[in-house]
Amino acid sequence: GVAASALALLREHQGDSRVVTPLFKTLTLLVSGGCLDELAPPASPEPLEVATAVQGELRGCKDVPKMQAGASCLCALLAYRDPSVRTPCLQTLVALLCHRYPKLRRHVAEQLYVAALTLGDLCGPEGAEEALQALSENDWADEVAGLKPLRDRLYPIFGVERVEPPPKEAPAGGGAAVPKKAPEKKDETYADLVKEMHY
Repeated sequence: GVAASALALLREHQGDSRVVTPLFKTLTLLVSGGCLDELAPPASPEPLEVATAVQGELRGCKDVPKMQAGASCLCALLAYRDPSVRTPCLQTLVALLCHRYPKLRRHVAEQLYVAALTLGDLCGPEGAEEALQALSENDWADEVAGLKPLRDRLYPIFGVERVEPPPKEAPAGGGAAVPKKAPEKKDETYADLVKEMHY
């Protein structure tokens, strides 16, 4: 299918913005337009695989247009109500509200605002107004230090936990470090992203 082909291209061209950025935009249009509605998780793994691929591209990325396209793709994936997809997307998007690039922070706030307004079930009714106000009435291009308390309030409003970056630990007893396994779970991918971006 289309999603499987897009995922294959993302894997083949990992890190290549000339291919990845247009792919993100195409996937955003397809999901937003309902063209991939038949891929209902958890029966269909493709939405989660797309989310994981986006998170992987965001790690260490300095290409703002690609990161904006990736954030838009994650926002589009929020249409899948299954927590296996929605939770990691929300965790990453809220974390990006304090990214070091002001343009990306503002873009994510705008995209999250539209998603919260359109979908209507991203947060409970008691938190919806607060979330919409926080996203629309604050300048997310301001200094990060002042934005972090606002950002951190959005985690519980959206019903997701903030994943702390993994601690940097020296090997016990001065021995050789144990090689790390490649990330296999969405939580590990998100934690790596948090660590990379110093949230």
